[in-house]
Amino acid sequence: MTCYKIKIQDVVYNWQTLATHTGALTVPMLKANAYGLGAQRVLSALEDAGADTFALSRIEEAEALQTDSTLWVLTCYHGEKELRRMIEKKWHFAVDSLEQAECADRIAGQLGLTAHLHIAIDTGFGRFGFLPHQTEDMLAVFSLKNVKVEALFSHLGAAFFYNDPFADEQLDKFSLAVEVLRSAGAQIPLCHIANSSAALRDKKFHLGAVRIGSALCGRLPVSTRLPLKRVGNFVTEIVDIRTLPKGQNIGYGKVYNLTRDTKVAVLAVGTADGIQLAKDYDAFRFRDFCRYGLRIFKMMLRKDNRMRVSVNGKSVPVIGRVAMTHMMIDVTDIEAHIGDEVIVPISPLYVADHVERCYE
Repeated sequence: MTCYKIKIQDVVYNWQTLATHTGALTVPMLKANAYGLGAQRVLSALEDAGADTFALSRIEEAEALQTDSTLWVLTCYHGEKELRRMIEKKWHFAVDSLEQAECADRIAGQLGLTAHLHIAIDTGFGRFGFLPHQTEDMLAVFSLKNVKVEALFSHLGAAFFYNDPFADEQLDKFSLAVEVLRSAGAQIPLCHIANSSAALRDKKFHLGAVRIGSALCGRLPVSTRLPLKRVGNFVTEIVDIRTLPKGQNIGYGKVYNLTRDTKVAVLAVGTADGIQLAKDYDAFRFRDFCRYGLRIFKMMLRKDNRMRVSVNGKSVPVIGRVAMTHMMIDVTDIEAHIGDEVIVPISPLYVADHVERCYE
């Protein structure tokens, strides 16, 4: 059987650890199916632990949840259909222009409801938000009859670079805009800018709320002294074992030939299940190419760059290319049998949706 095993109490533990670390509202970010952990199951467990506010990226993510908790939808939708749906559902949602807010106000008036808004301020990420100097437009949002401004927020672009001042510059821009609005009489109930990395980096980013996603998984791009737990294991089993001779080709492309007589175990999982998927190169400055080149050079210096999996607690190498639905491993030096459990290292974010999530 193949599944992604999740100790759900470890997710709860990570949320509670972050909540204890800060005096701010600790809002679980459930985008991308709760980073692959299963949004509904994570939400239910965290609700049982006391969480009552959750953040998501898209409308369809919110639609999939059964809950009475407060939901924040932080993509700035401008279509009337999407705005109407979010107002009807009484979700909090993001706005980044006066025109969008006025449309929400008009729709809310037609429905006899209130639109609950989070005003997005673009402090340097470039995706959504009023620019910091557009305070007059932001102030006009506060005066709309059928809306309630629940929060101001922004998004950090490089909080995981501890020695880079960019996050501090973004916080300064955000704080200045908030101060200008407050000086003009705006009543701002809540401010939030921190993601997981910023929440762990410095408490000055915490403000009124922190949004934590990767911290729920215990898989962060930064080091932390908090004792977070890595959540989840991709588990499958050996479906076949074969003894093959030295010189035998393994897998596609003729890139791997056995250097000895080898006991080869076959696993019925592969790239279609999310294994060995990774982001492509997506930054193209000179220093980015240098960084990519250095990474490849370091790999060349290592004796063995093969991916490794765990069989009965023993680490063994993957041999040959990982195919779409199968992969092969070398079990020559360990006790291994058909049906034995195999743990494959993979982030939950990459685990395919068809792979069952099993909760312990």
